[in-house]
Amino acid sequence: PSAEPAEPQPEEPSVPDEAPARQDEPETPDSTEPDEGPDPDAPLTLAAQRSRYYGMYDEGMACYVDYPRLRLTGSSAKEFPALARTLATQNAAVYDEAYRTGMELTALERDETIRSAEIAQYVTRADRQALSLLYSHFRYDGGSTSDYRYSAVTLSSETGEALTLGDIVCDLAGLPALLETRLREAYPDVSFHALAQVLSSGSVFEEDGDTTSAPDYVWALGYESLEFYFDPGLIADEALGPLHITLRFDAQDGLVQDRFLTRPRLYAELLAHQTQVSADLDGDGTLDTLRLEVPAALDGTWSVESIRLTINGTEQAFPCPANTAQVQVYLLHLRDRVCLYAQCTDADGINTLLVLSLDSSGAALAGTYPGLGLHIRTEDGAQWNDLLTDPSQFLLDERVSAESALLTAAYHAAADGTPEIGQ
Repeated sequence: PSAEPAEPQPEEPSVPDEAPARQDEPETPDSTEPDEGPDPDAPLTLAAQRSRYYGMYDEGMACYVDYPRLRLTGSSAKEFPALARTLATQNAAVYDEAYRTGMELTALERDETIRSAEIAQYVTRADRQALSLLYSHFRYDGGSTSDYRYSAVTLSSETGEALTLGDIVCDLAGLPALLETRLREAYPDVSFHALAQVLSSGSVFEEDGDTTSAPDYVWALGYESLEFYFDPGLIADEALGPLHITLRFDAQDGLVQDRFLTRPRLYAELLAHQTQVSADLDGDGTLDTLRLEVPAALDGTWSVESIRLTINGTEQAFPCPANTAQVQVYLLHLRDRVCLYAQCTDADGINTLLVLSLDSSGAALAGTYPGLGLHIRTEDGAQWNDLLTDPSQFLLDERVSAESALLTAAYHAAADGTPEIGQ
């Protein structure tokens, strides 16, 4: 077996002295935001890789497993060296899991099926306080069903050490009751089982003497909330799939330590392909509910046809460009609005950026940018894809075909949320 990139990556781009004019680009208003100087709580800068492990028979490929790697870039790598070292260790652990999964799939009885698995990585928070990573694990072994579960890790940005719920939550003993209340609110028609046992795990001393700090459920730290994930079958019928609830900081006084209440002025979240978030989409102080689904079909290769959004009960679907194989979805929190960026990548590695404006009544397509995608950089002899964490400054590459030149420019999110050249 061997590990190698999932698809060829373009060569490292050069940055022109002046950004080229873009044809047919919709006009965007000049930013009217005041110059407040550098944000002392600005998000970390990150870049990721998507690699593939191949399991082989003598006659050919038996399976493949896609897995991620993550690293700090720029000033973040210099300012937080301990976190950078921990990420290297975390990357090795994720590869080990991909390798084990590949070996298990290869060992299954042979048939005509190409078995596959994927470990997908989402960043729920990345600032001076913490880096929180959520992983979804998908596995298809050729049967009629597939396996799906979550894992997560939250790291101190300063020390690189893993944080527990006890490091973040003020009243750990009271957490099970909060979780049960929120679960019953979110899923009023669900019949739960083993709820008390699961919710108390990792937070109170259990009768059998197990005092481990790791709960049976999965949690991740956000900028404004704690997110909790329950794998299929853990607390309800497995057919319901995974369950997810949110505890917002502003809905529960004293939920978390004060230092985790600090957040950047502007930030972006890399969303899981099936998730629900609460956000003030109108800037009127009222929380709205946004549900995201990015359904993917596996027919030899992955394909994504649309991005589905449900805002306050209103369902909408936005088509992806033809032959889209991968999608990254970011929720951008700006000063007075929230918008969504979807980077759609086809099988040739060509990106299209979709920008959706959001309000309490629904979503609207604010712009389509063919050939535009987040910057790909070369570091330590490998190519890494920038993640969008800070809407006030990010690099985008423009390449409309595999044969065309690649151009890089600095951008920021304008007042209406669309990408605008300059910082």
